[in-house]
Amino acid sequence: MPTFGDWLRQERQKRGIHIVVLEKKSGVSRSMISRIERNDAKSAAKDAATVRDLAKALNVPDVQAFAAAGLWPEGLTTEDAERELRIKALPPNLQAVVNALIEALERAKG
Repeated sequence: MPTFGDWLRQERQKRGIHIVVLEKKSGVSRSMISRIERNDAKSAAKDAATVRDLAKALNVPDVQAFAAAGLWPEGLTTEDAERELRIKALPPNLQAVVNALIEALERAKG
């Protein structure tokens, strides 16, 4: 099974984008991009904000990049998964607040 690093390298090369260009477009350092592509930076490949920045720079849908990074929760609808992934991109303290609000809304629905 391909890793996020494999996917990233393939998408970057398919578009003819050099690592330096991807660095400038995404704000992710070229050393980090290189480490992700070599599968040496597994934690960065699981960081929703990094994945989203790289997807945006490559002009690919967030959900495609999140799926490649293994951040797409199985069994969720596209809408639910996109919401979950947006929440994961927030700082931890805000994640807790948003999750509490969602739970309260779901309880209120019945």
